[in-house]
Amino acid sequence: MRRVYGYLLRHRGIDREVLDAFVQRGMLYESGGYHNAVFVGLDPQGQPQHAHKRGTISESAYKGNVGQPAGVQLPLDGNRFPAVSL
Repeated sequence: MRRVYGYLLRHRGIDREVLDAFVQRGMLYESGGYHNAVFVGLDPQGQPQHAHKRGTISESAYKGNVGQPAGVQLPLDGNRFPAVSL
């Protein structure tokens, strides 16, 4: 997880507490071999439904997806988003 943490902290500016919460919930891990960041989307019951890989080398534009998020809804006014409790 060292590469994933390093990339997300330094290059993406995501707070360590946020990363820790996602890792603890099984929503973020580092893939073997290429050390990609893998973000896991869970359904309301906590079951994995889709995953999104992102390269952790800043020059890399690698992106890969598994499955599709179902029923994603965003507010029309663009100002309010559901809160994610950490």
